[in-house]
Amino acid sequence: SHWVVNRLPKGKDKVLASVGAETVVKSWFTKMEDSGVSDTVRTGLEISRKTRRQLESEEVLHKYGLTGQKYLDLVYHDKPLELLLLLYEDPSIETRTRAAAGNFPDINSAAASIASIHEINITRVKHELMDKWLPANVSGGGGDHDDTMTDFTLNLNTLKSETQEDNVDNVNLIRCVYLLQAGEGQDDGGVQYLLKFGFSSDQAVSTQHKLRALKSLFSVCSDGRLEEVTGRKVENIKQYMKSLVYLSRLESLNLPYTLASLEAVSKTSLVESVWRVAKASVEGVLLVRDLCSEYEIWGPGMWAALLDRMMALALVSELTSTLLLLNSRPQLWNSPQFLKAWNLVLHTPFRSVVPPANRDQRTQCHDAFKLINFCPTATDLDLKTLGELK
Repeated sequence: SHWVVNRLPKGKDKVLASVGAETVVKSWFTKMEDSGVSDTVRTGLEISRKTRRQLESEEVLHKYGLTGQKYLDLVYHDKPLELLLLLYEDPSIETRTRAAAGNFPDINSAAASIASIHEINITRVKHELMDKWLPANVSGGGGDHDDTMTDFTLNLNTLKSETQEDNVDNVNLIRCVYLLQAGEGQDDGGVQYLLKFGFSSDQAVSTQHKLRALKSLFSVCSDGRLEEVTGRKVENIKQYMKSLVYLSRLESLNLPYTLASLEAVSKTSLVESVWRVAKASVEGVLLVRDLCSEYEIWGPGMWAALLDRMMALALVSELTSTLLLLNSRPQLWNSPQFLKAWNLVLHTPFRSVVPPANRDQRTQCHDAFKLINFCPTATDLDLKTLGELK
């Protein structure tokens, strides 16, 4: 049997022959158990099992288009656990989140098959990987400030970051979501794993850890299923998650709040405290803006100061979204800062062009012109300067 296996070309026939060879050796082993198994027979069984597992694992890799040499090397060095861990770091897991369509390998199915071949508990492997990937880097920032402006399902198609550490955290979160999306992912304990951390009261579980667990939960679980497993309304979970977002951002500014103190504090006092401590930083200014919007704080003085700081920090992109937000607040339109901010947003793309303009620069200028239609005080804009810049 061993001779036949070694002389067949790679493929299904060779795999089938290895299964037959192991069956023959097992039968031999069983018949000798009563009279004492020799070392030769014991070694033969180990070799036949190892050969069968290697050939089956290689066949799985070929089936799912995962024939990279680094994977095949681990197969023939008999390191199945390392192979599983490496498969879940395959670049295709991140790439598939950037494209609407594509032919990507089914990592989950490949990993499940290889784990079955080697009698490895794939659920335990996944939980170990989530233990590694779900917590955010402790030295990273307090989260993306855009989180408060969007739905809480993890947006896998808008991956962005400002630092390498942020990017690593984002990619790790994508990997966590992917490995939970296998077939019957809700039956392998993945949801319960996320719930354990998302709603944890353990101080050792950081706010970012809870937030990432909840993001993953919303990405792999329907609203109905979420209400079923948590016993809470989805709206209540989203509100809890929103509080965690703000708490995380406060922590990144070294402001000593807890979830309880954040819920109890006067929101006006909260805004004033953050502004007083963090108005010199981009993160602080954007947090104040989002807190004012979230808690309906529309004092003209506060918003005038906010627009001034955003202009001083040249936050043109953030100013654009902020001005569109303020379009529903006519009491703020007469502010000099409101008009000045609109002019800055409209003029900046043209001032930054170095002739000849490339496609991106032309697009930015075109978009700036379209923004004029959204300005509620368009007749007061400095359109003469805009025309000269054009």
